[in-house]
Amino acid sequence: MPSNDTGAPHNSKASPVSQDQSTQEFHRTHETDMSAYLGPGNDRISGTATDITDPSLQWLRCQTTPFMPGFLFDMFNDTQGSMISLDSFPSQAPVPQRTTLPFLKRFTESSGIADGFDCGTLAQRRQLYDSIEDSQCQFLKSKTREIATMMKRTMSRTQPCSNIGLEWSPVMEKGCFEFFSPVNLQRFLLLFWSGWYPNNPIIHRPTFNPESEPPGLVASLAVLGACMSPEPGDCVRAMAWLPAVEEAVFSDGILFDDSVVASSDLIGDEQVVWDRMKALQAAYFVCIAQNWEGSKDGKQRIRKERYSHIVSIARSFGLYNLSLGSLDATSPTKQKWTKFILIESMIRTATYIYLLDSAFLLFWRLPPRVMSLELNTGLVCPEVCFQAASAAECFLHLYTATKARQNQFRLRVSSCVRLLCSSQHVDLDLFRNLSSFNMFTIVSALCCLVFQYQTTLVDVSQMSPAATGLSRWLWLWRHGDNIKSSSTDFPSGAIWGRIGFMQHADEYHHLACAMLERWKHDESQIRANLAVWATPFGQVQGTPKYDDREMVQVKALIHEMENMSY
Repeated sequence: MPSNDTGAPHNSKASPVSQDQSTQEFHRTHETDMSAYLGPGNDRISGTATDITDPSLQWLRCQTTPFMPGFLFDMFNDTQGSMISLDSFPSQAPVPQRTTLPFLKRFTESSGIADGFDCGTLAQRRQLYDSIEDSQCQFLKSKTREIATMMKRTMSRTQPCSNIGLEWSPVMEKGCFEFFSPVNLQRFLLLFWSGWYPNNPIIHRPTFNPESEPPGLVASLAVLGACMSPEPGDCVRAMAWLPAVEEAVFSDGILFDDSVVASSDLIGDEQVVWDRMKALQAAYFVCIAQNWEGSKDGKQRIRKERYSHIVSIARSFGLYNLSLGSLDATSPTKQKWTKFILIESMIRTATYIYLLDSAFLLFWRLPPRVMSLELNTGLVCPEVCFQAASAAECFLHLYTATKARQNQFRLRVSSCVRLLCSSQHVDLDLFRNLSSFNMFTIVSALCCLVFQYQTTLVDVSQMSPAATGLSRWLWLWRHGDNIKSSSTDFPSGAIWGRIGFMQHADEYHHLACAMLERWKHDESQIRANLAVWATPFGQVQGTPKYDDREMVQVKALIHEMENMSY
């Protein structure tokens, strides 16, 4: 099996650009550049232009730094007109330290959702679980019957559940009513909101009503919530029912109805659009559950088959071109709030479809199905807007946010990537204080860009756009309002509103830098070895292995970064 592992020393020879251009001339040129695009009122930022050669990453390549002596990251010296320096703020410079990637390490080495993500502590989940009593849940009896009817209809077809090998029977029916009982639905939904929702905030919780939601959506959320149950038996039964729920939600006709198309001009009461969006969300959450909790066959089915359907559905649905840029936030009305909820929910759904696709690419080495520049959705709104419980509260937050950063609300994800990677002058103030969600989306796109470059015949010396984008992104992250927290910082009843794994976006930045440096190292090794021309295709050292089911390559890269073995 091809491997990225190598013990060869890093080649830190300066690039032609850094050899031919003096440091003084480089600084003088880009001091002028920065002044041109930062504009008035940004003296503190423009003061950084005197050291534009990316000292923001100097701690990564410092010879005295104890971490990763081989990861010199000198590729950034080849990038002109793109770097923001932090040398003007020595008191704020990060202390040289060894890089640790706690989230990515936990994520890649875990065997399930509750282990791989911060889904609340076991004690918090136990407290939530025990807070639900059967007498409080009788209003969900009709939903239990709807789910059982849906499952029976799906599993009683002429060719019953070819993907899962199950057929409806009295025993199955009894098990269905027990697992999706009213009290279990209430418990599992509560675990979903508190445990998983912060990592996937695509449903508008304040208006979510399980009594009126489609049975497929409720069932998918319940199964996902059950995977985080403090009761081991619930987890086992959830995995048993997961394939059947998968079959049911992917059998929903509205999901594949291409006549239903979304647009930013919707007024919000188009029921058929709501129905298709909720069917897509149900399918998405089933994919999440299967990918982390399913059987080996279930995981492969999701990654290679089901998710391709989801991407295609989102594309035909028109989700990749939605924006709230035209929404009038000055006068709150119920109608406008309904429109906001619909459009914002679809934007978030499209964004997370892209993010899971990028995860398949980065961690499992699967071909991308959504290209980064295809994601023409607007940036997501601040969480306080989406979590607001009334139109008045929502639009107050929206108005405040848009007034402070009016141009930011016109940005699209694709335009953010283009601007940050551009060799031209860019007003970075436009991106100031982007949310962790938006910053995570952008850095994921940059990671994918690096990976996609590696799969082409492009020489590593042509990676300046990606290096530029990563450097600008890091500066924005360090100067943003990104505060890390965990579920332990919140009471059990409030952990649903916390920021999920998006708060660890900086670890993705480190991963992208390591991917770039690894590629540069491997390229230099290949060029230095004339025998490579006699090596069979696909066996060249450094050639990535695709469909890496155990995430072997990314685990090795993280291990090298944390243990200085490169």
